[in-house]
Amino acid sequence: MNILIAVIAGYVLLAIGIFTIIHFACKKSKKAVWGLIPLVTGGLILFIVTLMSIGQFLETSKNLLPSFKKEIDHVSGCNFTGDDSSFLKLNEDGTFIWYKYKEEQELTDDYASGNYFIYIGDHAIDFIEYKLPHLKCNRNLQIEMLKIAEVDISDYYCLVLRDVTGNIDGNHDDIVSHVQYYGFYCEGDCLALINMENGTYTYMTKEE
Repeated sequence: MNILIAVIAGYVLLAIGIFTIIHFACKKSKKAVWGLIPLVTGGLILFIVTLMSIGQFLETSKNLLPSFKKEIDHVSGCNFTGDDSSFLKLNEDGTFIWYKYKEEQELTDDYASGNYFIYIGDHAIDFIEYKLPHLKCNRNLQIEMLKIAEVDISDYYCLVLRDVTGNIDGNHDDIVSHVQYYGFYCEGDCLALINMENGTYTYMTKEE
């Protein structure tokens, strides 16, 4: 209500200022400068009201946005050994190498490499829902899955592998453009990963 009154007052002062300037200017009177007082005052009032309105809008928008708490990342920059004898190295620079066999960590052996991205908790849910719509896995479905699995949302992960190339059976080539996994970080520094394209499951243990 106060803002509305201020807006009306601002426009009234602008109108008075403009009318005063035009009226005395037509008479070629120096009193025309008097019109600058209400003109400037009205303009200043409208400017302040505009700033206040923008501030209120930004504050309201901020409150409407989902609040994401900062999740602890237990995965980035770590190494994991899979129950299938594979070995996953997630480097701190955002690159990865996934060897088919842990004991054969040479680039001449079977491996895949590329870049990786980690999404945790609410970020993982939103990424899967909005960036992977073909999976038809919305927030409610994911929350229900977490409840059934008795997993806290802070332990919910989405691992995205991109620009994947590798050496498989002696053939060095692009394998796929990207692969997405969702999974859970479990007690004992373990990571359960499920390939979202083919449903294959990998259970991995963090290396010290």
